[in-house]
Amino acid sequence: MDQAQLEQTLRDALASSAGNETAQAAEVEEIPLTIRGEEVTATIGTGTGGGGTVPIRIMTVPFTGNGGPALLMFQTAEADWDQTMVDEFIASFR
Repeated sequence: MDQAQLEQTLRDALASSAGNETAQAAEVEEIPLTIRGEEVTATIGTGTGGGGTVPIRIMTVPFTGNGGPALLMFQTAEADWDQTMVDEFIASFR
């Protein structure tokens, strides 16, 4: 399973557990980040949720967690995206 398939599987599982439909996103940009001293690439995409009516932003970041490979997925309505909060959250990883 490649990263794109893993990310879609995660989105599907999250939507299903929340009783929502799957959010679809188009890749917009890749941003280099450092998590726990590791240089990684975040992929940020935009799409729609809420029945196709709510613009959303989705960020995925593969990195090495305490027990091995990990994938951070951050998804919110485009209007609620707060880059400072996202940066602070990522910086808090130890």
